[in-house]
Amino acid sequence: MTKPHAQVRRLAVGGAAAALSVATLAVTSPASADSASLNYTCERPLGSSNLTASFAAPATVPVGGSAAVTTTVVVPEDLAGLLASVGVATVEGSAVGKATVNGLPLDVPQVIPVTSVPAAGSMTVKASGKLAVPVTLPVGTELAVTAGDFTVDLDGKTADGQPSLLSPYAISCVQDPEQNNEVGTVTVVKAGSKSKVSAKGAKKKATITVKVKSTTTVAATGKVKVSLKGPKKVTKTAKIKNGVAKVTVKKLKKGKYKIATKYAGDKNVTGSNGKGSVKVK
Repeated sequence: MTKPHAQVRRLAVGGAAAALSVATLAVTSPASADSASLNYTCERPLGSSNLTASFAAPATVPVGGSAAVTTTVVVPEDLAGLLASVGVATVEGSAVGKATVNGLPLDVPQVIPVTSVPAAGSMTVKASGKLAVPVTLPVGTELAVTAGDFTVDLDGKTADGQPSLLSPYAISCVQDPEQNNEVGTVTVVKAGSKSKVSAKGAKKKATITVKVKSTTTVAATGKVKVSLKGPKKVTKTAKIKNGVAKVTVKKLKKGKYKIATKYAGDKNVTGSNGKGSVKVK
């Protein structure tokens, strides 16, 4: 598999809350890249303004899963001061960003949490959401993400929790022309898996059930190897059906057995191991 990479650019956007929706294109993961700038023209109540949002794109996203969408926006002192001057003590709301993934249009919603507006100085605002990856995309697919227009619905509240002047604020941002709006590439990788073992013992036999579940919406398929170790050693293999592999082992000697299971994985899901025990009468 080609080593995934992400090349991102920083977004300079108009409107305090409007800048937050840029995060719809910023999927974070342990491996990420630095950002740099893209300009928008945003219309908001009482005029318009520009600011800068910083974000990162992930190296990978699991097939059938979703990646956390986050961004940090520093609202300049003059705009934060404007909000404070009309009695806004906190802001919160939602945003929807328009993006394209491999040329296909995509809407990515996100939540703007309650954020305090300082009496003076700049204001730091964070937002979060999720970017879903279709189950139909094969592992190894590289997703080319580009930024588009976005809208924001923002609620401003006074210190006593009442709606502030002109709240709610509807903000619409349109991307300025002739810019390189490529956010970067994200590679689809296998989802993880978990194996849970349960067992029931009877006279001279044991029934072992292994539930194998992926960490995303994609289903785990394939086979599970089940090994029993005790008065007698036995190894069997069972096929997963609807997320479950089951084996029945007969002619066992009386006693306690340790169970070890191994799922090797499939084209979309990585393998996992399980442990358990069973007492045979």
